[in-house]
Amino acid sequence: MMRLFIALKLSKEQQHAVGVMQSRLKDYVKGVKWVRPENMHLTLKFLGEIDSYNVGLIKEALEKAAITFEPYQYAFRGTGVFPHPGKPRVLWLGMQKGRKETAEIAEKVESHLTEMGYAKESREFYPHLTLGRLRNPIEKQVLNRFLEEEKNFTTPLAEVDEIVLYQSILDSNGARYKEIFKLILQKRYT
Repeated sequence: MMRLFIALKLSKEQQHAVGVMQSRLKDYVKGVKWVRPENMHLTLKFLGEIDSYNVGLIKEALEKAAITFEPYQYAFRGTGVFPHPGKPRVLWLGMQKGRKETAEIAEKVESHLTEMGYAKESREFYPHLTLGRLRNPIEKQVLNRFLEEEKNFTTPLAEVDEIVLYQSILDSNGARYKEIFKLILQKRYT
């Protein structure tokens, strides 16, 4: 069994910018398990525990989904929390540029995997980048400060040119992510 998910990578410049933002947040937002910048990704679909013999079928579904997409530009901007401000558990950064394309890719991936028998996600897809998970409740004034002060934070622009199937390996140091395979988005010339 392998714990798998499908995601988009961040560029090194985006990872660095988000790492600087997290350092700033650590000064006043306490009790958060921060996602390491090098582990950051935008999840298109979490598959969970999958038998390794199904990797070929997942690759086939991703190939079908990816064939209709070309590389595109993306950037993150704006902050928020899940599930809602009254009971925040996750701090996130929203997607500004590339949001429509990312949602379309996620929808295609979901559709092709559902055809192959994988369960359809019940929640609506919302492209975001998880910054950290709250271990304890956060004070309302701290949450409001985070939402207000970081609402205009923007990452550098980067290009989405691949979709990656990752294995999540959990150990005592947290999660490590291993690339199983990646699909390169091809530019079509007309």
